[in-house]
This record gives sequence, structure tokens and C-alpha cells, in this order.
Amino acid sequence: MTTRLLAAVGLVLAGTPCWAQGGAPAPLASHPAAGDPQAVVDRYCAGCHNDRRRSGGFSWTTIDLADPGATPVESEKVIRRVRAGLMPPAGAPRPDRETLTALAASMEDAIDRKAAAAPFAGAPELRRLTRTEYANSIRALLDLDVDVAALLPPDQLGRNFDNMAEAMAITPTLVQGYVRAAS
Repeated sequence: MTTRLLAAVGLVLAGTPCWAQGGAPAPLASHPAAGDPQAVVDRYCAGCHNDRRRSGGFSWTTIDLADPGATPVESEKVIRRVRAGLMPPAGAPRPDRETLTALAASMEDAIDRKAAAAPFAGAPELRRLTRTEYANSIRALLDLDVDVAALLPPDQLGRNFDNMAEAMAITPTLVQGYVRAAS
């Protein structure tokens, strides 16, 4: 056996992938799909992740590679799996590591550019004060300690927080409680 073959066998037995030592896969620049994310997806991913097969419950038709920022949740899932080396799965044809890294990086860059173009998701919802916030405000403004637990109904929880705007509905009973507390 030649020295190079013995070294490759040793690396395989040691668990080191051959691409980590400059082995079999072609470098990024000479790879046929290099620089074109759609070509990488078409060649290595779309065979399993299409509308017909939907392997893993995912189809590439949900992501537009020209604008992955339009579907950031799905795109981030793809990026995580590609970066972790989970996709394409073991045993399936795979591009070299640099091509996968370039695919993930191009998707991340597109998502980041889209987020930078519109950095604010909008104005926060107007919400009422919680019982604790109301008591703290009265203490800070009027230097009075008020027992709001006796005057106001308990706050409802939203996602296990008592200060989530969507969970802080204003009901007639609550308005009466705030009027009573103010008097």
C-alpha cells in the first residue's frame, strides 16, 4: 500500500472525514454548483425535499433562494441543519464542506440584508399597567404605598408572563377596579 492510501485509511479509522484533510471532494471554486445556491439545492436537496416527497415535512418550494429573508423561519431551520452537517444526510450524495458552508452563508447574508433594510417590526402595542407596575408608579409619583391586590383583579398570564400586551385585556370589571384604586 502506498503512504497516501495508508494515511487515508488511518484517517477513516480515526473518524476524521476525508474532506477535513483535503481529500476527495473538489474545492469550492471548481465545484459545478459553486456560487449558485439554486444549483446546489437542485442537485443535492430537491430530490427528497420537494412537494411530492416532502421528506422531513419540508419542501424547498417554500423557500425562494433569491429571497430567503421572505421565509426566515424555514430558512433558519435549513441553515442550522446544513451548518450542523445533518443535510444532506449520511449516505446521500453530498457536496464538499465549502459548498455547504457557502450555501448557508449566502442564505444568512440574504436574511441579514432583508432584516437590515427593515430593522423595526413596528410600534409596540399600547398596553395597560400590571398591578405591580401600577403600585410602583403610584409609589414613585405620589409617594404612597397602595395595596393593589385588594383593589385590582389579578393579571392574566400570556406565555407565562403577566406583562404581555395580548394577555392584558381591558374589561369593564378591570376599569372599575382601576377607578376604585384611583379614588
